[in-house]
Formats: sequence, C-alpha cells, structure tokens
Amino acid sequence: MSSTKKPGGKGQARSDHLRLLIDKEIDEAIRLGEEKPYHSERLPADPMKFLEMIEKETSHVPDMTRFRKADEFVSMARRFSEKYGIEAEIHRKPPAVSVWLLFRDEVLDSGMKKDFIRLIDLADEMEWIPKPQSMTDRCDYAVVLKYMTHRTYVNGRELY
Repeated sequence: MSSTKKPGGKGQARSDHLRLLIDKEIDEAIRLGEEKPYHSERLPADPMKFLEMIEKETSHVPDMTRFRKADEFVSMARRFSEKYGIEAEIHRKPPAVSVWLLFRDEVLDSGMKKDFIRLIDLADEMEWIPKPQSMTDRCDYAVVLKYMTHRTYVNGRELY
C-alpha cells in the first residue's frame, strides 16, 4: 500500500512507530531463541521487492499422504460440478490443488448445500470472489477451494 503523505508527516510517524513495534517483537523472538527473524531495516520498502524476497525464501516439500488424497478432493469437486451443473476449473500447481467453482444465481438447496459443505470440509482454504472481473460472462461469483499437497516453509518456518 503506497502513501502520498510527505516524509515527516503523520504517515511517516505511523510508519516509524510500526517499524519500532515490529523490531520490539523481533527482539523478543531473538531473546526467546526463535530463528532467523526479520528486522525492519532488512525489509524492502517496495512491495514487489518484498514479494520477491519471500518467494526466494519459500520452499515447498511434497507431503505424499496429502498428495495421494488430493485425487479424492478432485473427484468430489468433479462430481459436485456434474451433479449440479456448476462450472469447475481444476488447477494442480504446487503447493496445492485449486478448484474454482463458478456460480451463477444458484440457490444452495439442502442436498446441494450438504455436498458443498463436504467439499469445503476437505479443503484447507476457501476464498469467495464476488463478480470476478475476468469472468463476468461466465459467473456471478467464484468460490476457490484449495487442498494443500505440499508443506510450505518460509525462511525455514512451516506455514502449512
């Protein structure tokens, strides 16, 4: 998020205050023996540089048990799509399998709701996207369900 505030204004003071709070938490983590903390001076100000830094320090390790169970998730998503006429897109890209369910004005009746909840229960993450810009001709809203097939580490710490 960028700010149009001039250096030294309220925005700068708030930013400096947040960096001090972050540094205080990091110092406490170091005191407690936690590994590889980030000090604010190591964090790039440019958001794209920050994302590049995180990507370099991110690793994905396949979890074979979850990898094998991903087919169950995909099969259930396909059955749901076929049974209720909901368009589905399935993407397999480490660290997850993503299922995009593209809804038009569907009403979740009791049977559909139960099947949808079973599918959500298998998923690790769910994202609701109202009126996706690139899909306005295909759906009114999208639900993205992710099933993690890999363990993800950033800077040596497991995220999921």
